[in-house]
Amino acid sequence: MDFDRSYADVPALFGDEPEPLLVDHLERLDRTRPVLDIGAGQGRNSLYLARRGLHVHAIDPSAEAIRQLAAVASDEGLALRADAVGFDDVDGEGYGGVLVFGLIPLLAGDGVERLVASVTRVTAPGGHAFVTAFTTDDPRAATGRWNYLPPGSLAAAFADDFDVEHAWEGLGPWHRHGDGEPERHGMAEVVLRRR
Repeated sequence: MDFDRSYADVPALFGDEPEPLLVDHLERLDRTRPVLDIGAGQGRNSLYLARRGLHVHAIDPSAEAIRQLAAVASDEGLALRADAVGFDDVDGEGYGGVLVFGLIPLLAGDGVERLVASVTRVTAPGGHAFVTAFTTDDPRAATGRWNYLPPGSLAAAFADDFDVEHAWEGLGPWHRHGDGEPERHGMAEVVLRRR
């Protein structure tokens, strides 16, 4: 998928609203530390947090997404840093929160293991990670279009360094990407606390 083109063509490709998991567990974030949004896209989650006074570092390999996000943050005077980099190249550590929404389905090969290592490295002790993934219970899993995780494996991937404070698996809500067809996914979501 050409994300630069998709983001240029479709405002709010993944919607304007923040991820419900983030909204429902917002109080877990340490407001004294910055939050890292990995795969921030056009910034629906980063902007949600920055508008609530949190310092946010948003990263995404799409230069177009980062351009759009940085423009909104600048216009609104938000405490938000936006960089066009991937999770392997993120700098810094000691984040009080790390967001990983919609990224795992795009990863192939050892991508999930590298992502887990990166999240572990940058999350401060006591900090939280909010992570979602598609599961093999997804109605489209047989197509192999995305990376689908077996049920239970999302939390297990982080078990060496994080405690699970919330976990849920099931069918997610119906939604659209831009003007695409309605769809829903087999989903796993976790909120994890770094030991």
